Amino acid sequence: MNRSAFARAVGVFALIALAPAPLFAQEPLLWGGLKPGPHAVGYRTLYQLDHTRRYDPEYSVDAMPAPRPILVCVWYPAKATTAKPMAYREYLDIPSDDPQVAPFAKRLAAHVREVVCEETMGKKPDKLTAGESTAFEQLLSAKTFAVKDAAAADGKFPVVLYHPGLGGTHDDDSVLFEYLASRGYVVISSAYPMADANKMNINWDLARSFRDLEVLARYAAGLSFADPDRLGVMGQSYGAQAALAWATEPSSSVGAVVSLDSTVENVGIDYPGFAKLKAHFDTNRGNLRAAVLRFASRENKPKFDTLEPYLKFTPRYEATVGSLTHNDYISQGAVRPALRPEKWPDAKGKAVRVNYDRVCEHTLQFFDATLKGKAEGQQFLEKSVRGDGLEDFKLVFCPAATPPPTARQLAPYLRKHGVEKAVELVRSCRDDIEVGGDGIVGAVQLLMDDGRMSDAVALITRSAEIFPKSMAIHSWLGQALARSGDRPGALAAYRKALDAVAGETADEPTKARWKKDLEAKVKEFSSDK
Repeated sequence: MNRSAFARAVGVFALIALAPAPLFAQEPLLWGGLKPGPHAVGYRTLYQLDHTRRYDPEYSVDAMPAPRPILVCVWYPAKATTAKPMAYREYLDIPSDDPQVAPFAKRLAAHVREVVCEETMGKKPDKLTAGESTAFEQLLSAKTFAVKDAAAADGKFPVVLYHPGLGGTHDDDSVLFEYLASRGYVVISSAYPMADANKMNINWDLARSFRDLEVLARYAAGLSFADPDRLGVMGQSYGAQAALAWATEPSSSVGAVVSLDSTVENVGIDYPGFAKLKAHFDTNRGNLRAAVLRFASRENKPKFDTLEPYLKFTPRYEATVGSLTHNDYISQGAVRPALRPEKWPDAKGKAVRVNYDRVCEHTLQFFDATLKGKAEGQQFLEKSVRGDGLEDFKLVFCPAATPPPTARQLAPYLRKHGVEKAVELVRSCRDDIEVGGDGIVGAVQLLMDDGRMSDAVALITRSAEIFPKSMAIHSWLGQALARSGDRPGALAAYRKALDAVAGETADEPTKARWKKDLEAKVKEFSSDK
């Protein structure tokens, strides 16, 4: 080797010695074909106490019930480190030194271990054969991609909250959590147990789910490396239902939702078991503005359109996935073919893993497009919509419909653009616009209060043509015409309103009251003759 070559070699060795140690490679058993992003992954777990709710109260006349414990598990982008990554079993280790929490934590840990064993091995731990115990130990010993309590990476990252299904656990999609964290997301999951501690399972209680999600969101807001203004939520099974429902809350700040096989698409929202969920959607119809990505299994011939009335004002993607059964949308299900190859022929097991990885990749790209505004994420999704390079996986995009204006939006819109444009807008969203106080009638009131009687009369007159059977529209047309001095026109409007009472959906006492009031108006204005 000549002197110059030797010098170059020394320089290279010096750079290697000074560079940070490389990150540990991902474990194929857990990660399959997924590739990590530029960040190491940190993990921390703790408990928060919600003193506004009570949990597991002992029967006593004097004792105060304990506050509700909230498990908080956080996966986050971390700085490069040479620290040893966690074994999977450490995700199941969720103790607490707090005497108020310790009994709960002990019960929860036992429950989680049992669920993970059932999800991966198909049996409870005490029922495993020797071979199955060996396979389960292989999972527990597998190296995750996370380092416990690693230093967070510099910067502020979008937040994604996760809700498991009824039989799920806080870690049941840990591969997806690690994958997202490595790509620049803070992912927070929890246990969401029943309120009375009768069982550790999650039950079908939307109000409880919402409040637990709120605790997680507040915790995220206090993290120096989290950006709570870029908030996503995802869930599997019932957890997907809860995620969608939480995003429809009037005060929601959620920007993106991922639904992993919610089961609603299997049977439709009118299935009796979804009555409470449907009631929530009906009450909050039109509120959802967060972009949505829904996954459902091809074998169930998913009915994506069952939720269209509630999602129509937001951009949404619908992914029909082959080869995956319900619990293959969580990483515990995705690793089963590798742990139990005798149960999955090579082709079937490979298909499960490939499509689970696709679910993870599309979830990442969807969040990149919506929460980070990355063009690459949008382009990835557009390519999938075209079907490029995909088999056994179909993605459809549905653009958002134009949302109807509120009263306080419609009135200034009319002032700025004129009556014809305002009427055109009302006609374009006639199936969704509110007729009452926060819609057309409210806009008419605002215009009248501003002294713009001609605009108010014009809007309500044209609206009566669009809604010829609306009692409220004709009644307010009568008021507007009366205030403008057109009493014959007011009489005609009140008569039409009276005729429309019978077709209204209110209860009979309410309809009787409306009829009485309108009959009085007709009598009053008829006296002019």
